[in-house]
Amino acid sequence: GRNCETNGVTEPSGPFSFNVSLYSTTAVKTASAATDGNRMAIRCKLEAALIFSSALENSTTALLIFMTEISARGLILNVKPHGETSAIVEVLTAEHGRCSGLVRGGRSRRLRPVLQPGNLVGCHWHARLEEHLGTFQFEAMALKAGFIMDDRFKLAGLSSLTSLAQLLPEREPHPRLYHASRIVLDAFDDDAMWPALLVRWEIGLL
Repeated sequence: GRNCETNGVTEPSGPFSFNVSLYSTTAVKTASAATDGNRMAIRCKLEAALIFSSALENSTTALLIFMTEISARGLILNVKPHGETSAIVEVLTAEHGRCSGLVRGGRSRRLRPVLQPGNLVGCHWHARLEEHLGTFQFEAMALKAGFIMDDRFKLAGLSSLTSLAQLLPEREPHPRLYHASRIVLDAFDDDAMWPALLVRWEIGLL
């Protein structure tokens, strides 16, 4: 598709080409309470996400191959109890899209704080065959869920983001959506910023 240039950064058009142009101009300008430093930091993150995700989308390997063993960073979208002690967890990754897997002991006291929607984790998925459910092992990286759950408004925003992300086809990479989701969640500590970013995220998803 055609390219657009915004603030000196060339961005390819596509479902998530709004990342820089709409976030950095509309959402940032409407957040009047945010400092100039915060605005610049968010703009830099969006530009970096755009550049990195463009490289992934140009990689045929990243788009077409799903192996029987993967390691990636992911955002937890949903957790369902399975049996007495385990859980089935959905995560969103940049390289492999939305993935599901069984977590043995996922309902234990040790893992329960980690397995919360909105948390960023390092995940390792393994299965004998690609079509199997497979099993997950997680490493906590950024546990934002506890902070967000203390605020009803933020919790509603988080629920909207994770619920809509679950509508994505399984194992279909959407790197721009993943990085846009990270940016929205990182902005949840700024009440003047994150609602506008979440709206733009939803527009991009549509």
